[in-house]
Amino acid sequence: MRANHALRTGAKDRAVELARQAVQANPDDADGWLMLGAAYQASGDRSAAREAYRSCVAQAHTANVNDCRVLAGQ
Repeated sequence: MRANHALRTGAKDRAVELARQAVQANPDDADGWLMLGAAYQASGDRSAAREAYRSCVAQAHTANVNDCRVLAGQ
């Protein structure tokens, strides 16, 4: 939630940092990976965004994993 707020207010680097913390704390939750990918995307790092989505597919076990598959191109 804090990463989403940071992203909405234009604090892209902070959003990446917070989203990284979220996925480290709970790698099973696709929402954190989706936020990390979105933060990277907003920062202009499409490669890192794609990697975040792929990591989501590999590690997450929540309903939003399908969103990660789509965004990762899988």
